[in-house]
Amino acid sequence: MDIFRTYNDINLNTIENYIREGQEENLFLDFKLLTNEEFAQKDDRKNLAIALSGFANSEGGIIVWGVDARKKGAVDVACGKIEIENLSLLLSKLNTYTGDAADPLVEGVLHKKIPSSGDKGFGVTLIPWSDSGPHMAKLGENRYFKRSGDSFYVMEHFDIEDMFGRRKKPKLVFKTKILARVGDDLNFRVIVALENMGRGVAKSPFLEINLNFPYNIADYGLDGNGSFGLAVLPSSLGSTSHKYGASGRVIHPGVVHDVTAVQLIRGSVQEPTKIPDLVINYKIAAEDMRMVEDVETIPAQDLLTVR
Repeated sequence: MDIFRTYNDINLNTIENYIREGQEENLFLDFKLLTNEEFAQKDDRKNLAIALSGFANSEGGIIVWGVDARKKGAVDVACGKIEIENLSLLLSKLNTYTGDAADPLVEGVLHKKIPSSGDKGFGVTLIPWSDSGPHMAKLGENRYFKRSGDSFYVMEHFDIEDMFGRRKKPKLVFKTKILARVGDDLNFRVIVALENMGRGVAKSPFLEINLNFPYNIADYGLDGNGSFGLAVLPSSLGSTSHKYGASGRVIHPGVVHDVTAVQLIRGSVQEPTKIPDLVINYKIAAEDMRMVEDVETIPAQDLLTVR
């Protein structure tokens, strides 16, 4: 799950679907009610502190404030709502307490409001995975937490000891960039890249992509001379995937590394109105990093409007 994309995509319709369909809480998603948006109650501050510690010490996650979750079988599911009356105040308090609720500070935490009417509605918090932990829950808790399944648990001594010795890890993220067209409307290219948003060096990066028709890898690579940012790896017989990797290559933190380029198959489409969305299924991996699988969709309109 790409929690950054999920966070960006969450809107009022998403939350209503969670409630209507009985969305389960999981490793990356948690629902919380608030006594009030001022965080005057200890339990509200406790929930924030535990979530900051637990998600940051695990794989990261998202809290949706204002959604009621109850047990259904073995897991909690969204079943109702108690909307927050003053979302602006909620965001102010979340920003204030985020700096005090975990030690050390969890970097990269984001909060946003999802109004249903005026300043009333829901809040959403993104807590990224952190390699600067372990992070202790504060505000009266003073314990370390991790996320397992749909709940948080207090970390044992060996868990904490292991995290103190943990190396900084890479975090490769899939990126695309549409290049301006040269000539006719069908002559565009999309650069596919990897960005290291982690704190560790990404060693031996790997990328695998599958493209929908009528798209394919650009005939002459990234630069028109048949060059690619990573070595082209062989695929199994009959496979439609394109694989790239290099055992001796590294991508440093903060670096965006172009890998390959995508274009329309020549002659496959005659009119711009016939161009479908570009759908890229991808897998990313590197040393000390779990494989990430996801889908990137670029609307055809976006491909046609860049000049």
